[in-house]
Amino acid sequence: MNSSPSPNNVAPSAELPADWSRCLRELLQNQGAEEAVEQVAGWLRETGQFEKILELRLLAARLRLGLPLIHVDSLEELPRQQRRQYEDAYIAACREVGELFLQAGDIASAWPYFRVIDEPEPVAAALEALPDEDAPEEVIQIAFHEGVNPAKGFRMILASLGTCAAVTAFEQYTGRKHRQECISLLVDHLHRELLEAIRYAVQQREGVQTDGVSLTELITSRPWLFEDNTYFVDTSHLSATVRFATESEDPETIAKAIELCEYGRRLSPMLQYKGFIPFEDVYNDCLVYLRALAGEDPEPALRMLEEKAQRENADLTGHIAAQVAVNLLCRIGRYREAVDVFRRYLRELPLSQLYCPTVHQLCALANDPKLLCAVAEQEDDVVGYLAGLLLSDQVTANPRGRKRT
Repeated sequence: MNSSPSPNNVAPSAELPADWSRCLRELLQNQGAEEAVEQVAGWLRETGQFEKILELRLLAARLRLGLPLIHVDSLEELPRQQRRQYEDAYIAACREVGELFLQAGDIASAWPYFRVIDEPEPVAAALEALPDEDAPEEVIQIAFHEGVNPAKGFRMILASLGTCAAVTAFEQYTGRKHRQECISLLVDHLHRELLEAIRYAVQQREGVQTDGVSLTELITSRPWLFEDNTYFVDTSHLSATVRFATESEDPETIAKAIELCEYGRRLSPMLQYKGFIPFEDVYNDCLVYLRALAGEDPEPALRMLEEKAQRENADLTGHIAAQVAVNLLCRIGRYREAVDVFRRYLRELPLSQLYCPTVHQLCALANDPKLLCAVAEQEDDVVGYLAGLLLSDQVTANPRGRKRT
């Protein structure tokens, strides 16, 4: 079991009765321990001493289970059944205290209790109900960095701390939960900021309203927007955002990111910074890749990635271009080609360095057990070969589980 939580105290909303000790003695003598425990719990709730309720509930559990009332020894020394009952009491008590803090509006104090019993859902719901603006640092920490409600936390960062903080936070975020939503939020935020700034510039210079005109249409026939190293959004934020967008699975987000790339590639060379493989020429490389994700001809993107994979110093980078190519081929459903790329570049790469599917997974995605068997046999991969045989049995089995003849 995890260690006990350590929340902040809530300021008491009431005081204990002046004669609380006498009341407690009389209650214990006349009505028993259970009533005394509930009376104390009531006092603790009324006075805002929620953290002491955990201690109270565990005291009651030790009494009920015949354990020493002052906990000294390790739980590991208890018989299994008794330990399980005590742990159940601990979980229930943490849940009770956490709910009390949430009802009091103290998310930061509630979270340690729900975290220790691995129940983030009530805290996630409470976070969702908060406004995005003026979010306290500790609430953002819980929502985004601790992964309780990353999308909400990211909205809070954008609204409370701005684009720079959001970009930095996302670069440090390695979780998968709500990652797609965070990418969409960032792309939408920057696209809206850029579109509003350019519409205002056009209105000021040309005296025309451009509501309803797309970003690409606005910039295509107006080279003056890019003269004298002019820019309308922070270019470091822009380059980072389009790079993040290459992970997106949302068509609307991809379409907006394509427009951001169309803007970025027109910027002065002084404002275009070198990116990371395989998107070193950030805007042009990302544009080719994003167009493939948008359903356009993927061959330019695949050729680009192949050329980069051939030039890449894999000892330093871990075949990033080849892995991106595999992921792209998976996105467009060309799994057999993905197997070929994997075998050409990635077969010696340790699993710990892969962020694309393995060759086994690619064969399964292609629904081709024979291909898996063939690949495994060539590479003396007995496990893969067995997996292929078992998959073949599944493919040829009827709903009753018997092989077809």
